[in-house]
Amino acid sequence: MDLYDLDTVFKNGQHKGKSVAEVLIQNNSYLHWCYGNRANFFITDAVWEALDDHKDIEVAFTENFINAEDFQLVVASNKKYHQEKRDNYKKYMMDIYEREVESCLQGDSQIPY
Repeated sequence: MDLYDLDTVFKNGQHKGKSVAEVLIQNNSYLHWCYGNRANFFITDAVWEALDDHKDIEVAFTENFINAEDFQLVVASNKKYHQEKRDNYKKYMMDIYEREVESCLQGDSQIPY
């Protein structure tokens, strides 16, 4: 699982060598695609907020969600999706940490801190 922040540089793909911030400016639809389609693609809250701003506005206009009530539904849906992915990443990291601690307690390894 990979966590991307604004300074993370893509190691492969069409934007190899570019930071998330650069891709956000040049081709934010690529980040939307990665976030929505790659199960192991996780972003920080700062990236999500930047991406979410673009997506809310884009969806609102392309889908003709002009009234405020519909716009709020789009925003709420995006926030729920991000929270679910965020929770999955947190659980994944906690599972790794718990295994490392258990291994240390059993004497199999040392804590790397």
